[in-house]
Amino acid sequence: PTASATPQTEPMPGGPLSTTAGKSPADVALQLEALLGQHSVLVADMMRSRIRNDADFAQAASTAVTRNTDDLTAVVKAMFGDQAAAAFRGTWSDHTTAFFNYARGLAAQDNAAPEDARAQLVKFESGLGDFFAGASQGRLPPAAARTALTQHVDHLLRQADEYAARDYNRAADDYRTAYSHAFGIGQT
Repeated sequence: PTASATPQTEPMPGGPLSTTAGKSPADVALQLEALLGQHSVLVADMMRSRIRNDADFAQAASTAVTRNTDDLTAVVKAMFGDQAAAAFRGTWSDHTTAFFNYARGLAAQDNAAPEDARAQLVKFESGLGDFFAGASQGRLPPAAARTALTQHVDHLLRQADEYAARDYNRAADDYRTAYSHAFGIGQT
């Protein structure tokens, strides 16, 4: 499934972050930090379970990724309304599916699948970067948002490549880097 690479965020019915669902901007940022950090861990675990061909763990991780997507979508809805939440959810879900497909390709030693998934992720990261920049109401430059999401994708793909190559020490380092970076995106 292919979603629009650029979810629309206009208009911003939720208004300024300072009035979002009765939470302070710091509270919203903390919630985003936690959810994005969790996203990184869950996606990395899901990718690794696919690489190991551990179907039971892969299913559990996929279910957890879906719950995390639900939680992130709820934050977007509280901040920006139903339209932005629906656009975000579709693109974010496709974003996580591309990670799944990347890992599945690594496990099957099918070079075309990871290449296709990487191309999809490049499209999604640009669209998601534009979404977050638009949602920030001018506080986050689009280039900075795209760069943050490009790094997010690169960290997760690199840890999967290293894990598939059985370079577990480097995979563990990049796993931690991916978490730390994703957590920081929430503050950005």
